Amino acid sequence: MPRLGLQAVKEIVDTLARGIGAPDDILPTYGVSEQSGRPHIEVSQVYHYAMAERGKEFSRKFTAELDLFLYWVFADVTSQMAGRHELQNRRPDEDTRRQRFAKQAELMGAISWDWAVKMRAEHAGILILHPFRD
Repeated sequence: MPRLGLQAVKEIVDTLARGIGAPDDILPTYGVSEQSGRPHIEVSQVYHYAMAERGKEFSRKFTAELDLFLYWVFADVTSQMAGRHELQNRRPDEDTRRQRFAKQAELMGAISWDWAVKMRAEHAGILILHPFRD
């Protein structure tokens, strides 16, 4: 059973988000989905991270582990931030994932060294199957 309620989880997410300069429009909602595809957080016996659009839920992950749950939240938040960064700093003839992956790992590392290590491992797995093309 989670030790933290929805408001406490929101406070943690908001604090971590401020630490990396995450804009509010990419943070999840709490308790209820706005049905736009934007992630939302629910708390019951476990922590839920779900996404729904137009009345149809298309993703739901849940865990009793707060650290894993927060990793999921910030993997999405930092992915969006990294995408915006790459778009503003695009380099011709460079695979866009170079900047995205580097920026995302940097942002995750600003929250947790362990999260940065885990994120880099995920990126490495992607690149094994789909190498950079530049």
